[in-house]
Amino acid sequence: MLTYKIKYQKQVFNCKHDETLIDAFNRHGIVVNFSCRKGSCHACMMHCKSGTIPKVSQKGLDTEFISNNYFLPCSCTPTSDMTVDNVESNFLYQPAIIHSKEVLSANICRILIDPGDTFNYKPGQYINLKRISDNTIRSYSLVSHPDDYFLEIHVKKMPSGKLSSWIFNELNTGDEIEFQGAMGDSYYEQVNSTNTPLILTGRGTGIAPLYGILLDALKNSHHAQLTILHEGRTVEDLYLQNQLTSLETKHSNVKYIACVDNSNNKQTLPHSARTILENTIDELIANPPNIFTAGSPDFTASIKTLFRNHNIPDKNIFLDSFDYKNLRDEKQKNIFEVGRRKNDPATIIQKPATKQALSRDDEMWHALGEGKKLKLILDDFYSQVYKDDKLSGFFQNSTQQRSSEKQYLFMRQIFTGEKVYFGDRPKNAHHWMVISDELFDYREKLLSQCLKKHGLAEHLIERWVNIDNTFRKDIVKQTPFPKIVNGIEMPLDGYEEIKIDEGTLCDACHNAIEKGETVRYHLRLGLTYCPHCMEEELPEQAV
Repeated sequence: MLTYKIKYQKQVFNCKHDETLIDAFNRHGIVVNFSCRKGSCHACMMHCKSGTIPKVSQKGLDTEFISNNYFLPCSCTPTSDMTVDNVESNFLYQPAIIHSKEVLSANICRILIDPGDTFNYKPGQYINLKRISDNTIRSYSLVSHPDDYFLEIHVKKMPSGKLSSWIFNELNTGDEIEFQGAMGDSYYEQVNSTNTPLILTGRGTGIAPLYGILLDALKNSHHAQLTILHEGRTVEDLYLQNQLTSLETKHSNVKYIACVDNSNNKQTLPHSARTILENTIDELIANPPNIFTAGSPDFTASIKTLFRNHNIPDKNIFLDSFDYKNLRDEKQKNIFEVGRRKNDPATIIQKPATKQALSRDDEMWHALGEGKKLKLILDDFYSQVYKDDKLSGFFQNSTQQRSSEKQYLFMRQIFTGEKVYFGDRPKNAHHWMVISDELFDYREKLLSQCLKKHGLAEHLIERWVNIDNTFRKDIVKQTPFPKIVNGIEMPLDGYEEIKIDEGTLCDACHNAIEKGETVRYHLRLGLTYCPHCMEEELPEQAV
């Protein structure tokens, strides 16, 4: 059998001619980062030091990564011997100095960063900022313009924010940090014409990238209406109110609206940005606008759904959806994350699931033919998912029929309240999957198209999508997190060698494994490797 020699750090092993590098790592019990196994999440990205890189394994990577021999082992079926290693931190991050820190409100500060060299970016994009002492990494939106020398970010202090508290309390002028970027596709250059109205809607520190986009639009002499809405939990969250009011006064095409959803709102400000948009939607979309929204996943998804339901195409809606994370007990790992947004928790009210998700929804269940149409919809949807290049990799260990049946029981329980689903909740079921907001939105769009195809009413499609979005915070993440069973944290990854009680087939060579043999078992994937495949290793000097 044709094989290729792979050297990874101090380990040398073989890779079969018809298996991916990730499969070879798994077969030999070598723990490396990966998630989707389909090239969607980029969590497994590595550096090739020698050997031929198949072009397909660099699909979707930035030009800079490609030119520096970075590739995705999950989509790499080697065509030669290779020497590979993890992504180098020095390549991804560059040093910078803190120029100044200014407090804007009780819990928000402005940081000016001296990049020390020319740095190309667009207002509204974000950078990954790293604390050098322990490699803690978070993402922050850029408010500044490339014409400015300093990079400007706004940081909200959270009581248990690992990096935000350090920035707010300990970071000083002259301190050194490292940063990576810029990333994100929510910026003014996406707008095709200065005559296109813009609607910018942010919650909490989501106003930061939108403020940068607004200034960029004005710098480019944007002619059409520029409507910017800022929603906060308290008045203190409206920390750019003076600046935005000043811009509204100076520019006739700027309209600023402040919203506070706290019940102690004593300034009689509007309570909800979405409500304002709903009440004025006909006027706002009379001349089709471009939409920019930033903040929590729930907030941005709600804004996107509103405009999508009024026939604004997805290509005209730009989201900067912050990935909120509880940082209290985070165990920092030596993982260098690329192109994934990760922020401290910003101002967000955790709203309970919708009523439809908790009790019987007779209208929905009737529209779904008491379950008959639901089954047809899910069978159709998963037939598309299993053929989709971006999504199919997450389902390699489950048949299409099984996935459809499990989702049927899950959705039936949501729509009827019947206790018919006994599988994992979404957080546990997706605990190992690295899924970005973009990928979540991609699946949502595929589902919406399928629901529409089967004749579900628009308001019911929106209701279904809103229910899905209540689980976004449990599914979207940058790195896997452990599965919790009965309060016990289960192993996230790795291998065990066990004696099997019953015969089975090897997941690598598909030969029979007899009862009583010792096998290698992948804890997360449930894959089993026979003694022969376990032992197919080479001495280090072979490379």
